[in-house]
Amino acid sequence: MKLFVYALREFDEKPYFDDWCRRLGVEYAYSTEYPHMNNLELARGYDAISFTPCDMGADKVTGFCQMGVKYLACRS
Repeated sequence: MKLFVYALREFDEKPYFDDWCRRLGVEYAYSTEYPHMNNLELARGYDAISFTPCDMGADKVTGFCQMGVKYLACRS
């Protein structure tokens, strides 16, 4: 599985993503920015995205779907 993480907090979340993705064999990349229409392309080629609570309107969900993203997970 390939995971793209939006709004990752490097100071506290990144060590957990590094550890668990390594343990589970998940390839991941991230951005410290929230998802918006100008950075949706970062998730192209990924199976899933993870994000913190934010505006995830139909335009973003549709955009991710059109790129082949199958799973949207909110970290809260």
